[in-house]
Amino acid sequence: MFKCSECYKKPIQQCNSCNGKLLCKVCSYNHLEEHQKLDKFVNFGPPIIKIPLDKISSLKVSLKEFICNIRKQKTDILRAASKTAYRIEELVRDSYEQLDKMINKYTELLKMNEFEGQDIEIIEELLSKNIRFKSPKFSNIKGVLTKNFKVNKVQDRKIDKDIIKLEYNLLIEGHTSDITSIAIMNKSQFFISGSLDKTLRIWSLPDKRQECILEGHSDCVKCIAITSDDNYAVSGSSDKTIIVWNLHKKKQELILEGHKDTISSVGIGKNNEIIVSGSDDKTIMIWNFSNRKCEAVLKGHTSFVKSIAISNDNKFIISGSWDKTIIIWNLYKKKQKTKLEAHLGHIDCVAITYDNQYIVSGSWDLTLRVWNLKKKCLETVLEGHSDRVIDIAVSKNCKILVTGSLDKTLRVWDLDMKIAVAVFENQDSFRCLAISNNNQFIIAGSEKCALGVWNIAERKIEFSFVNHTNYINSVEVVNNNQCASVSDNEMIIWDLEERKPIQYFPLYSVLAINRDGSFCITKLINENKIFQVWNIKEKQQEVLFQGHTDSISSIVFTNKNNFIVTGSNDKTIRLWSISNKNQEAIFQGHTNEVLILLITSNDQHIISGSRDKTIRVWDLFKKTQEAVLEGHSSSVYSIAISNNNEFIVSGSYNETVRVWNLLFKRQETVFIGHKGAVWSVAITSDNLFAVSSSRDKTVRVWNLEKKRIEILFNGHTDSVYDVMISNDNKYIISRADDKSVRIWNLIEKKQEFMLKSQFGNAYKADITNDGNFVVIGFTNKILTVFRLIDGKIELNINNIDNNRFNSFLSRNVNKIYLANGLGIATLNIIKRTIKIKMLFDMGFGIFFENCLFLEDRILPSIIYSHN
Repeated sequence: MFKCSECYKKPIQQCNSCNGKLLCKVCSYNHLEEHQKLDKFVNFGPPIIKIPLDKISSLKVSLKEFICNIRKQKTDILRAASKTAYRIEELVRDSYEQLDKMINKYTELLKMNEFEGQDIEIIEELLSKNIRFKSPKFSNIKGVLTKNFKVNKVQDRKIDKDIIKLEYNLLIEGHTSDITSIAIMNKSQFFISGSLDKTLRIWSLPDKRQECILEGHSDCVKCIAITSDDNYAVSGSSDKTIIVWNLHKKKQELILEGHKDTISSVGIGKNNEIIVSGSDDKTIMIWNFSNRKCEAVLKGHTSFVKSIAISNDNKFIISGSWDKTIIIWNLYKKKQKTKLEAHLGHIDCVAITYDNQYIVSGSWDLTLRVWNLKKKCLETVLEGHSDRVIDIAVSKNCKILVTGSLDKTLRVWDLDMKIAVAVFENQDSFRCLAISNNNQFIIAGSEKCALGVWNIAERKIEFSFVNHTNYINSVEVVNNNQCASVSDNEMIIWDLEERKPIQYFPLYSVLAINRDGSFCITKLINENKIFQVWNIKEKQQEVLFQGHTDSISSIVFTNKNNFIVTGSNDKTIRLWSISNKNQEAIFQGHTNEVLILLITSNDQHIISGSRDKTIRVWDLFKKTQEAVLEGHSSSVYSIAISNNNEFIVSGSYNETVRVWNLLFKRQETVFIGHKGAVWSVAITSDNLFAVSSSRDKTVRVWNLEKKRIEILFNGHTDSVYDVMISNDNKYIISRADDKSVRIWNLIEKKQEFMLKSQFGNAYKADITNDGNFVVIGFTNKILTVFRLIDGKIELNINNIDNNRFNSFLSRNVNKIYLANGLGIATLNIIKRTIKIKMLFDMGFGIFFENCLFLEDRILPSIIYSHN
C-alpha cells in the first residue's frame, strides 16, 4: 500500500536525497528539520511509485483490456442506437401506412358522384368538419451510455478474441475472406498473406501458427512483396494505396498514393531501392523506396494490369494485362521494349525465372505460356487446367513451375521437360501460392480462407494452418490453461501456454431429422455435395454418402425411413439405402437444377420440380421416370401432394398455381391471380383448398372443387416465402421477408395473430402436430415457440454466445429437436427442459465432460418462459 515511511499516512511527496523516502505533510516538516540540523541538501519531489516488472506487464494488459472494453462500448452504443432508430423507423412506417389508407379512402370518395346509404354519416361529417393532426412528437429518448462499474478480476467475465490476443498473445481468428496473395520471407521461417478481409497476416512455418496481424488498408489486399533483407513488406489494395510495413516493429511505415484504381500487383527491385506497382488504372508506377516518390508512370496497356515481375538483374519489368498482352519494359530507361501477344484471354499472372531466361504467363484461355526473354518469343504452351490460371510461382533452381487455378487444382510443371509432374486437388479454388526457398514446399491460399503447405516431392499436403475463418461467436478459457473458441464453421481448442491449436472439431449443419428421431442427416458447413446419416439412438455415424457433382438442393426421408432421396443442382435425383449403405439409383431426366422433392405418403412416387419448368413423377419401386408434367413457363419452386395421393399442386416463378391429376398424369386447373413468383403451396388435409404465397406479398386460398379463388389475405409488406396449414385446417401460417410470421384464420377469413421480430427475418416456421404451437426460427438465432390458442409467446430459445442452431418437429407434440453444429438436443415444451440427445464427435464428448461451461455457452438454452 502507498504509505508514509514514518507514520503510514498517505504521502504527499518524497525525499529524492534519501532514496525516495515517502513522507506525509507532517513528517515532511520533521524530515526537513533533520536535513537542516545535519546541514544536508534536501530535494523534495512528487511521490513516484516503483512497480515490479511482472506487475507492470500485468498493468499494461489491464490497461489494454480497459481500452478494448471502452472501444467495445462505443460499438455497443452504435448498435443500441440502430435499434432505437429502427423502432422510430417502424413507427414512421406504420403511421405512413395508416395515413395512406386514409388518403385512399377519401380519394375513392372524391371520385364518386353517387353514394350509398351507408356513406351518409361520413358525408355529413365531411361537410361539417375538417381534419387536424397533433404535431408529430416522439417520446423523450434517454440513454445510459457511459455509466460503468469495476468488477474484481476473479469474477466471471466475458472473454473474446481480443482479450485472448492481449493476455496470451494468441491470434485465434485467421482470414475471414478469400486469400489473395502470399509472399515468403527469404529466411523461409515466416510468410505473409493478404486477403479480401483488408488485412495482412504473418505466419510462422516452424510453429504452424499465426504470429501477427497488420491492419491499415480500407479495402481488399490484392498483392504483397517482401524486401530481400526481410525488413519491409509492401502491399497493394483496392483502396488504391500501397502500404510499406516495418516487419520488425510490426507496424505501418508509409503510404504511397498515386494510382486511380485497384493495385493488383507489386514488386521490389533486388537492391530494395525501387517498388513497382501495376493497377487496374492500366498503368505501372515506379517508386523510389528512399525518397518515397513516384519516379515514372509507364503507359501502354489498354486494360487492367493484373501482374508484374522484375528480373533479378533489375533490367526489366514484365507486366501482364487483361488486354491479353505481356509488355517487357526497360527499367533503366523506363520505357516499353517489347510486346508479346499470343494469349486468347485475359492474363492474370506472370513470373520470371531466377536465371532471367524465361517469362511464364497464365491466362483465362486455360493455358500457360513460356516465353524466351532473350529472344522475345513464345517457347511453349502448357495445357492441363480446365479453368483460368490465377497465379504462378517459379522455384529458385528454375526447374519447377507451380500454378493455381479456379479449377481447384495446383499443378507442378517440370520446366525442362515442359510437362505436368503432379496435380494437387482441393475443395476450393486456389487464389495464390508461393514456393519455399528450398524448393520443397508450396504454400497456397484458397477462396475459402484456407492456408495449406504442400510437399512437392511426396505429392501430398503437409499441413494446414488452423484458425477460424468465420466470425467467432464464443470464446472461453477452460481447464488446464486451455481455450475453446467457436464459429459457425468449427470449434477449436487452444493451448494458451504454447499458443497453438490442440483439437479441431468441424461443425455440421443438420438437414433433416426423421419424425421418430431415429436418424438425422447432416453435412459439413462448407461441403454441399456430401452428407452423413447418423443413428441418433446409437449415437454414431451410420454412413457417409457421396455421388452428386454439384450442391444438394433438396433432401427427404421416405416415410418408412429406409431410404433417403436427394435432388441436386447437377440435375439428378438420387436414391440412397440406409440399411445397405449405398446409392440405389440415379434418376436422370431434368435438364436443369432440381429445386424441390416430395414423396407420396405410400412411398410409391417421388415428385420433383425443377428450374427446367417441369414437374416429374418417378416410380420409387421401379426406379424409372413415370411422367413429365409440362405447363409452367418458368422454374417450379413449390409442390404439395394431396393426402389421398391423387393430385398435386405446384407454384412457379411464372406467377401461376397449377393442379395436376397424379393418377392420369395431366393438368386439371390453372389458377391465375398472383402478380409475382409463387414461392410456396400447401393443401388442406380434407383436400378442399390449396393455399399459395407469393412475391406479390399476398396469401391466396383456392377452392379446388369450384376451381376459383376463395380468399385473398393481404397484410404482409414483402415477399411471402412459406405457407403451411394446421392439421385441423383452421389456421394458415405464412412467413415473409417483412420480418413477420402471420397466422390467418381460414374459417373466419381474417388475420388472427402476427409475430414480428425487431432484429431479423423468420427463416423457418412449423406447426406442432396438435396445432397448439407454431415454432419460428429467426435469423438473429432466436427460436420462438408461439401459442396459437391466445397468441402469446410460450418460450424463447437462444444460445448465450449466439451460435447457430436449427429446429425440427417430432412425433411427440411436446418435443422439439434442437440441432447445432456439435450435436442434437431435445426441448420439452411442457417441462421447459433441454437435454442433450447426441454429440457428433466422441472427442468433443470427452472434452465436454470436463467443461461444464459448454452446456451453458454452446448448447441452446431457454431465455424466456411464459408463466
